Amino acid sequence: MADVSAGEKLKVFISYSRRDSAAFADELVAGLELAGFAPFLDRHDIAAGEDWEARLDGLITQSDTVVFVVSPEAVKSEQCAWEWDRTLELSKRLLPVVFKSVPDHDIPEKLRRLQFVRFDSGAGFAKLSQLAEALRLDLDWIREHTRLGEQARRWDKRGRPESLLLRGDDIDAAGRWMATRNAAAPEITDAQHDFVKASEAAESVRLGKEREQLKATVRQQRRIAWLLGGVAVLMGGSIVGLVAWIYQSFLEQEWTRYWEERPYRVANFDNHVLKPEEERALKPGEPFRECEKDCPKMIVVRAGHFMMGSPVDEKGRWPNEGPQHRVTIASPFAVSLYDVTFDDWDACDQCELGRRPGLCEVALQNDRQDIPVTFRGRMGIRGSCRHRDGLLLGR
Repeated sequence: MADVSAGEKLKVFISYSRRDSAAFADELVAGLELAGFAPFLDRHDIAAGEDWEARLDGLITQSDTVVFVVSPEAVKSEQCAWEWDRTLELSKRLLPVVFKSVPDHDIPEKLRRLQFVRFDSGAGFAKLSQLAEALRLDLDWIREHTRLGEQARRWDKRGRPESLLLRGDDIDAAGRWMATRNAAAPEITDAQHDFVKASEAAESVRLGKEREQLKATVRQQRRIAWLLGGVAVLMGGSIVGLVAWIYQSFLEQEWTRYWEERPYRVANFDNHVLKPEEERALKPGEPFRECEKDCPKMIVVRAGHFMMGSPVDEKGRWPNEGPQHRVTIASPFAVSLYDVTFDDWDACDQCELGRRPGLCEVALQNDRQDIPVTFRGRMGIRGSCRHRDGLLLGR
């Protein structure tokens, strides 16, 4: 049987009754080890004199899945009942396997609702394969359930200190993990919910403090810059003033880049840029856009040939329309479907060039958003434009 994965092995705790299932449990451990899992038993892993309940609780807590060996003695055992009760309480995945047949009415109701793997009907190797496939189901999600469960319990046990909470990308990963749970997977525990929510709240507070601290730093650096500038004037040190001015400009640029330009880019562009295989899949004439807003709609132009210019005998022909010649487009390319408008220009101008007043604010003051930048003069624009496809185009 193939190994579970190239990474960490899935930890499987085996719950059984020593009175009638010890030999079977040993065989199960050997078989699961060959299949690439990390199984363990209480008999093998609890030292003499150790508090068995506390130790079993630790073994179940650190396991990814608990396999319960169903047998006549196991369903009567108080210790076995404690083990699978604790498994369900921790919202661990519980897989019952039948070693010796037991009447349905003797099996606890909580276990009867689960899917059984039956080893009591022979064909042990085939049943082991069936159990291995069940263990591999949602493998990564189950591992993350164990990891976040252990983190949540450690955080709660130590008084819920902020230092043990998730931060940064780990919070986003935990949110995606919670959103991808399927109906058959173990429940997400209240402790895990509380742990992730507390992490999100602490991250929000921390980022707010960092933002305020950065603002305070910028204000302080501005004061220092003005002070150094005054000293430079008094001392005739123009170099000192220049250094202070450069330092202030750098902080302002970094502030704008991190808190304004970066969120704008992430929201409008990062998730919309086509991948190479997506670009190659575009068909001629097919429009596309690589942003949420503030960028032109593009269209694919096919490769081929066309005649540029007009015949010399064409009525109304202008001198600059010749000579007529054949143009070859060797490869498909994309071009803007419409003229670049003042709105498009302003978005680029203000975002990339420091949010200074755009070309549009100089060219026109009213009714300019959808006007192409190639137009000249307000009166000429208003007299020669018409509305087409949501864009004012000149004729």
